[in-house]
Amino acid sequence: MIGGVLLVNLVAAAVGYALVGSGHSIPRTLSYLGLAIVVGTGAIFAALGVLAPFGLRIGLGAFLVVAAALCALGLVLRRRLHWSLDTPAAPSPRTLLEDAVVTISAFGLVALGAIVLVGSFRSVPWLDDTWYFWLPKGRALDQIGLDPSLWRPDPHFTASYGDGQETLRFIRPDNPLWFSMLLERVVPSGARFDFRAANVELAVLLVSFVGATARLLWGRVRTVVLLPALLLVFAAPELLRQAQGGAADVPLAIYLALALLAAAGWLAERRPFALVLLVVCGSAAVAMKTEGLFELPLFLAIVSLAAWRAGRALLPLWAACAGAIATVVPWLVWRSLHGVSDVFSIHDALSPSYLSGRTDLLRSAVHILGHDFTSIRQWSLILPLTIVLGVAAALRDRRVVWLAPAVGLLASYALFVWVSWADPEGSFRLIASAYRYVTPPLVTAGVFLPILAEKTLGAARHRAAKT
Repeated sequence: MIGGVLLVNLVAAAVGYALVGSGHSIPRTLSYLGLAIVVGTGAIFAALGVLAPFGLRIGLGAFLVVAAALCALGLVLRRRLHWSLDTPAAPSPRTLLEDAVVTISAFGLVALGAIVLVGSFRSVPWLDDTWYFWLPKGRALDQIGLDPSLWRPDPHFTASYGDGQETLRFIRPDNPLWFSMLLERVVPSGARFDFRAANVELAVLLVSFVGATARLLWGRVRTVVLLPALLLVFAAPELLRQAQGGAADVPLAIYLALALLAAAGWLAERRPFALVLLVVCGSAAVAMKTEGLFELPLFLAIVSLAAWRAGRALLPLWAACAGAIATVVPWLVWRSLHGVSDVFSIHDALSPSYLSGRTDLLRSAVHILGHDFTSIRQWSLILPLTIVLGVAAALRDRRVVWLAPAVGLLASYALFVWVSWADPEGSFRLIASAYRYVTPPLVTAGVFLPILAEKTLGAARHRAAKT
């Protein structure tokens, strides 16, 4: 188990450093490790997802060859195009209270990270999706490639149940392949599967995500604001619980959040590295689950409307988004060519006659999703703080751009209410999956809490200093 996880993350770190670069000292280079792991993992499996529809078997050989090619490509392009992650030095805490807050928060982040990693070695995924369809898809991609007979009903694959027979195929055949390929690489095969590896890999990605967010915001947000805000998000009970579930919702949340953070970074500073990060993380997000293909452009549209003053800077932003979405086009084309059905029908979702006969489901969706979005027991104070700090920053700065995270939460709530309303199996999925629908938008809002808090508290501090 340790060997599979270690191999994937060492190779991912190498690819990530080739794309991200490194510092001029060992401590600074190590501070990029979390970002390198997340970026490298996202890039490798997004690239494999592009190749799988062309008949490539996604085994260890393909994994290593693609990783080597991405390393070479990253080194060449980074030197030619001169992109880099240059973060300013973080100012030291000015008071004893600030120093205590930074110290306690840093200790809390390290302790919580250690608990997550150690706990992952002692638990197996509690969600049956992991062994029911995510990992079997990955095994099929390794052994025989992308075989249409496994992704659609085929009369040659049947099983007997009592007096009848049922045609077999993978559950949720419409979902992309990223997470299945990752599980195939980390979960060891043999006489018995060790599913703990799935939780270990999710723990590594989650801890790396916290490190990546800290690295991206370092020096741009004071540590006395940054570290407590990250601790608040990292310690959300539902995020920690789902990290041991074994499903793709936590990785989707990680990559969607970093893609949106990169988009904000591009609009704020116009650094080319932000667009590179948007392409890599956006590619991983849309290759994770079908929801990612809706959420990424939706959130970018909200950011673009809120930041309309950016003008021409929006064109490169949407070009990067288009590049990310283009990486999932081979999968969508393969799915269409081979008649692999989608569980969600756009035609039904836009049909008034269809929706009017499902008003009971609409009421259930409003209630259940509303509870999951607003539950403080599940997600701590992420939602109320996003709203309060966003409104405060917008009033202080007189710019609606600070309301974008709160509007994103509202829009994602409306999106999932609509999706659940139109879903033929909406009643089942609301009960089984609604608590996971809210994970990506809430985590995405969470990474913007440090920025909103810095804007609000920084302005108040500046005004107090003047008086």
